[in-house]
Amino acid sequence: MLSVAGRSVTESSPYFSAMLHFSAMGSAQAIDRQRIEQLLSTTDSEKVLGLVLHGLWFTTGSDEADLMLAVAARLIAKNPYDPVTLMRQAAAYRRLGRYDDAVTSINRAIALLPPNVSEMHADFKLERVTIAIQQDASERLSRAIVERVDAASRTLESRIEDMVATTRGELSDSLFKVVEILGIFTAIIAVVATAVGSASAAGTPWQARLLIVVAGGVMVLCFFAILRWMVRPRVSRLRGE
Repeated sequence: MLSVAGRSVTESSPYFSAMLHFSAMGSAQAIDRQRIEQLLSTTDSEKVLGLVLHGLWFTTGSDEADLMLAVAARLIAKNPYDPVTLMRQAAAYRRLGRYDDAVTSINRAIALLPPNVSEMHADFKLERVTIAIQQDASERLSRAIVERVDAASRTLESRIEDMVATTRGELSDSLFKVVEILGIFTAIIAVVATAVGSASAAGTPWQARLLIVVAGGVMVLCFFAILRWMVRPRVSRLRGE
């Protein structure tokens, strides 16, 4: 009826404008948040603020929850003992996921209710149960996400450790092979050098030359064995990590 009367009537007072917005929010129509905020900026009437808060309470989701909290704060500043305002404040906190604040508000609201309003007690307790259910679901979801992230992290760490161990083993094998090749190459050069030196030693008896060659070969073999002994234990330790 207010919308039919025209803007001249609905905008003639903040209360009529609030009634129009209340009607839209109560019938789940799209609301004009900018016009609601403009209305709230022009009035300090407890009746208008209560009507707007009631209408916002009919909305769903968290889009208008911050506006609900702002209106509720203004009403609580005027009357901190209104259980209805506290209940709607709790609903706004719940929509934003601020469950501890929601529990505080709804508990205060229930404590302020007169004992003879059984239907209101039921509505308020329903809000309290809804808060508890959503909080529990949120905590379960958070724990499930944390557990999945931890499991994925452990799996990734295990794979990285395996890759590091494999890489270390491959590097150690490559190093050992290089050392072996260098050792063999050094042994060949030493044997050749010993043989050449022995052959060039004029006037030296053949027994002495043979002894020089054998001694050189033994020294080379000892050097090669020591080299292998120094490298092999390190390779074994790396493979065992």
